[in-house]
Amino acid sequence: MDNLPIITLDTTLSDLYQIGQDPEKPSKVALVACGWSSGVDLGPGRPRNKKYLFQENITVAKSQAECDKLSPAKIREIQGKFLSLVTQRDSFGAGNMPTIFFTWDEDESSPSRTEVEAFKTFSSLAEHQRPQLLFCSKPSDLPELMKVHGIDALALKIPIDSAEELGQITNCATWSYFNSKVAIAESGLPTPKTTVFEPEFCEVSPSDCCPSCAAHPYETEIPHSCTGQRLNWLHQQISTFLSPVKARALPFVIKTQQSGGGGGTWIIDSEDKRDTYIKQAQAIILPKLFASFTSLNKDLRPATLMTLDYVSNSIKNWGLTFFITCTGEPIFLSATEQKLLDGKFWYGSSINYIQQPDLSQKFHSIMHKITHFVFHSQLPGHQYFGPIGADILETPPADHLPPSDSNYLIVDLNVRIPGSFNLSLLSSYFTSRPQQPLTLASNQFITTSIDRETFIQQFQPEIYATKAIVIMAWYFDPVTSTSHAGLVVAARSGDELEDLQERVRRVTREWRLE
Repeated sequence: MDNLPIITLDTTLSDLYQIGQDPEKPSKVALVACGWSSGVDLGPGRPRNKKYLFQENITVAKSQAECDKLSPAKIREIQGKFLSLVTQRDSFGAGNMPTIFFTWDEDESSPSRTEVEAFKTFSSLAEHQRPQLLFCSKPSDLPELMKVHGIDALALKIPIDSAEELGQITNCATWSYFNSKVAIAESGLPTPKTTVFEPEFCEVSPSDCCPSCAAHPYETEIPHSCTGQRLNWLHQQISTFLSPVKARALPFVIKTQQSGGGGGTWIIDSEDKRDTYIKQAQAIILPKLFASFTSLNKDLRPATLMTLDYVSNSIKNWGLTFFITCTGEPIFLSATEQKLLDGKFWYGSSINYIQQPDLSQKFHSIMHKITHFVFHSQLPGHQYFGPIGADILETPPADHLPPSDSNYLIVDLNVRIPGSFNLSLLSSYFTSRPQQPLTLASNQFITTSIDRETFIQQFQPEIYATKAIVIMAWYFDPVTSTSHAGLVVAARSGDELEDLQERVRRVTREWRLE
């Protein structure tokens, strides 16, 4: 365990952020790569977002009352994934820059399990590429942490309501717009035909509505006992949105404004799925979504919905990963093939390192178009630089015509660290072996009852000898005796890769973010 193979990454976020930076005015940026929730509180001092809403799976699938009643074990699982595991995974490629973790489990041991697991994971990186790990309990601790360590700005993976006023390289409102689904529809970028539904804003506040609403002014949902205008408004918005959904020809796609990992996306390709969606929408999805549209977040358009044409003739589902420098120059990092469950839930990506030079040329034009949109388009107050991912469907070219950008449809922009980012950085580690270059790799997210040390022992040959497995994140919860982990597995051929992944599955099970 003490002598894992040392990994030198091809580049890091620290390296990329410094490109184009004025050497006379260096800016010290700290990465905050955790997930956050709009559905559940992540512990004391870590309340759910109510302004910068993110419709992750658990937020969309359950009423707020159900979210508030989740079992302690389920809350622990979400805390472990969002605050420990995701932070490790998305900090793996940070390089030598400050990286901040929230120690949600600090009361259980000293040092906390979050700290112990983070140091273990990053010990396999070359020393000059290890993140400078900083720990605090909650967002309100960040100002003091920034002051003590001379940090000028934060790079947040997900906006956090209580960190909104802190210095950031991209302000929360800009992040919210560029990661919204409506931004793609308005961007002029190639994307499936989209119809945008903007609900009317309810001007009546809970305190001015009726006794039931006034008794619960801070609740996300409008109570069924409402006797005022808010409940009438809600029923009208639901009816207005669902009316064309009931009549639209199959197949089509419905998306909420802010979502990730497949949450907030519904593929409606049968009457049964239409009926199921309508029932869920009337009971949970839309009442919660529309009621979260408040004076606090009105300008962010959090309740906007999209219906899109379903792309039935796609031949590849690509994940394009690149970095936009502070001067607006895009740097290609990788193009991977997406792995989706039920056509929408992302659970990993696979990469062919030999193909990357050709794929860099293939996506050169569309990468520059995306860069123009998020950096050069001069939208009032909006400009982004940093890591970015784009989910792109490739369709066949028309007869007798060469492929062009019209054959690539952008279905999602991840204007943050994308899930396939680490695959981009491991090319040399896997391929620079004269005897046994590993040219294919895939990330794999697992849950298991064994701890890190036992897993390493079981896969010793693949970790030490062939160096075919990299642990990019691991969190073992001693309370539930459960591990959640993120791996990269590599091989020489597709069959060999699938065989290794299957052997990992035998002692684990795969998971996706709530």
